[in-house]
Amino acid sequence: MISSQGTSVLLESGHYVTQTIGQQSVTGSNFGQNKVIQGFQQPNWNNLISNSEVLDSIEIKHYPNPVITNLNFNFSNYNDGVTNVMVFDFSGRLVMERSLKIESGTSQLNLSSIPSGSYLVYLRNNKLNYYTKIIKKWNNY
Repeated sequence: MISSQGTSVLLESGHYVTQTIGQQSVTGSNFGQNKVIQGFQQPNWNNLISNSEVLDSIEIKHYPNPVITNLNFNFSNYNDGVTNVMVFDFSGRLVMERSLKIESGTSQLNLSSIPSGSYLVYLRNNKLNYYTKIIKKWNNY
């Protein structure tokens, strides 16, 4: 794709419609309540990631990326606590939700139960509102 155009609209009925022009199409399907997917939509992930909020000078690093099994988190200025983690797939579906215990500034998330692909990881508690993108690789051993 060289470029695309489009818009998003929230209808009075509460339905959210997004359309683009200039992207390749794929077949559409209905899933659940009125969800129709056709074509490739660019996710709003970059917006979420750039607007992440972390209080008290906390810095978060994650590795490896791409990940095969375990995603590690290092927290500076945040030694012990608990945070909720949610993992979303490219379609915005919640594929995993866990509570992570942070000890000595580190924590680990086991991703072996989800298939390979791109995911948005969301960490949330009273000091964190943090998004990051990861790639889950297939273990070919």
